[in-house]
Amino acid sequence: MGNQQSTFASCTYRGVDGCDLGQTATLGKQALPCGVIAMAWLVTATLKKWLVCLPVRKDAVVARCATSEMADVAGKRRKAGVAVTLPDDLDRRIPLYAQIERQARKTYRGIWALA
Repeated sequence: MGNQQSTFASCTYRGVDGCDLGQTATLGKQALPCGVIAMAWLVTATLKKWLVCLPVRKDAVVARCATSEMADVAGKRRKAGVAVTLPDDLDRRIPLYAQIERQARKTYRGIWALA
């Protein structure tokens, strides 16, 4: 058997913001462990899959990531309701991303379950 090497580098997914692991979203007295939900989604989506992240900006560690089953991990995170589009991000110009997030809100997916 050959040697296998894993490298993990922290990066920001292009155009999205998600809850940190210990973060909770609240609406009134109702709380949702959004960080745990977001991490569980990401682990499930990428576990035992090749994950490729390509840098899209040189001034920050921002990447567009894909797996063999997902061409755009950031878009799928929005669709699942475990990430939102950054308000001042260049990706707001991509109509599909805004549409995906609106649909997640409308169907109360992920963090939008409290709405």
